[in-house]
Amino acid sequence: MSDAAVLLRPLRARILEMLAEPQSAATVARRLSVARQKVGYHLKELEKQGLVELVEERRSGNCVERIVRVTSRAYLVSAEAL
Repeated sequence: MSDAAVLLRPLRARILEMLAEPQSAATVARRLSVARQKVGYHLKELEKQGLVELVEERRSGNCVERIVRVTSRAYLVSAEAL
């Protein structure tokens, strides 16, 4: 999937907007009232495309919380990409 196709999904665009400041999938999910697993899936796809980067990992009991942020403040999609 191209960068443009990844960005065309409305939930992914909302997630990217929220990640101007580093946050976890759980925090984003709570603020968007969406399941954490769904946000986690979309974050993995955004990370594969280089649109989101890992800032740190925090251990909390048996879980590891990944803190991520966007790699850019704005994205330009050319007409050819669509």
